[in-house]
Amino acid sequence: MQDRTQLPPFLADGRPMGHTAPTHHHRMLAATHRWPAVLVAVAAFLLVSYGGAIVAAPATLPLLYIALRQDATGRRLRLVIVAVAALTAAEVGWAVAYVAVGEAGPWIWLPPLAAWVGTAAAYARAVPPAAP
Repeated sequence: MQDRTQLPPFLADGRPMGHTAPTHHHRMLAATHRWPAVLVAVAAFLLVSYGGAIVAAPATLPLLYIALRQDATGRRLRLVIVAVAALTAAEVGWAVAYVAVGEAGPWIWLPPLAAWVGTAAAYARAVPPAAP
């Protein structure tokens, strides 16, 4: 039987100090905090693909907003999320304008510009302020 006075000391979060083998729980916990970065990478890839962002926008824009509101998302990643979401909305605005009016006058660039500015403003307002 092991003497209880010889137990290793623990950190504040309950993990033992010193070298311990990683458990499945710790790996899974770390993986759940990576999903915003993976989502941004997928959304950015869809932006450079041929029309992928337009088709996936109904899913990516709400998911980007949810990722933006996560506590574990860093400040730089939040700024990238705002940029990718605004560009996705601008591409959707361009597609709507192109289908509606073709390449006529200011209408081909006005809806994408409005979508870009509106989405950037809405998502930027959702970014929590930096801690002092």
